[in-house]
Amino acid sequence: ELMAVDNNPYSLQIIINKGTLNDVYESQPVLDDKGIAGQIMQVGSTNSRVLLITDVTHALPVRVARNNVRLIVSGTGSLNELIIQHVPHSTDLNEGDLLLSSGLGNVFPEGYPVAEITSIVSDEGRPFLQVKAKPIAQLDRLKYLLLLWTETDSDQSTQDVNP
Repeated sequence: ELMAVDNNPYSLQIIINKGTLNDVYESQPVLDDKGIAGQIMQVGSTNSRVLLITDVTHALPVRVARNNVRLIVSGTGSLNELIIQHVPHSTDLNEGDLLLSSGLGNVFPEGYPVAEITSIVSDEGRPFLQVKAKPIAQLDRLKYLLLLWTETDSDQSTQDVNP
């Protein structure tokens, strides 16, 4: 459950009510009921800090659901906007394309909704397309969140509980 929102205007982070006592770990994926919201950045015994995907320091490997083109989405510092940088002009992208987590980077599992492309600007005077996307997760309305554990993590915690 969401406990607090960081009041720093340059950082998009929240505090949740689970920590090491609940087997929460750093870099753990965090989702809402729609899609990926962020990842655990700092863990205390009873609470944790979550870095939202729209924070300027966050980047996430994704793929386009329609054609499997791989991209990296980055935060802009705005709760409802992501950018995709370094996209060649020849890349097959459309407004409305759904971006899913690619599984690359070993943080987020493959296939979870991340964002929808909202605008593509092709200026031949620039080396790359200017692509913007909107997060699928409703980051401005978070209340309850879901933490994901990998299979090996859950296997280890089962072994720890039943020696």
